[in-house]
Amino acid sequence: MLGCPELGDPVYGSSAATARPVRSATLPLHLHARALSLPYAESGPPIAVQAPVPAHMRKALEACGFRGG
Repeated sequence: MLGCPELGDPVYGSSAATARPVRSATLPLHLHARALSLPYAESGPPIAVQAPVPAHMRKALEACGFRGG
C-alpha cells in the first residue's frame, strides 16, 4: 500500500490541516477513466471510447500540468 489515497476519498483521504477524512460533499472523488479500449470480437477492432475530464477535476489536474481537453 502506497498510502496515497485519491483526491476526495472520504474514507482513506485526509485534510492536511485537520488530519480528518475529507467529506465527499465538499470535494468529489477524483477518479476518472480518460479512455478505454475493450476487445469486442476476434475478427474486429476493439471498441474504444474517450471521455472528457469532469469539471470538478479540471483545476486539480491543471495544477499538476494537465493541459488536455
